[in-house]
Amino acid sequence: MVGPRTDSAYYRAVTFDPAPHTVVRGETFHQIQLGHRVGYVRASDVELRWSAA
Repeated sequence: MVGPRTDSAYYRAVTFDPAPHTVVRGETFHQIQLGHRVGYVRASDVELRWSAA
């Protein structure tokens, strides 16, 4: 099941030194649900298809 499409923003911190830390914005994700779990996948990795159920 595919939910809403959302833009992302996250804080990239690969060291303890705060100087190189950055906020990364701009990717778009789709919210998905598998059973009771909710996750996010990149919109560029998703091919949406409509089913005739």
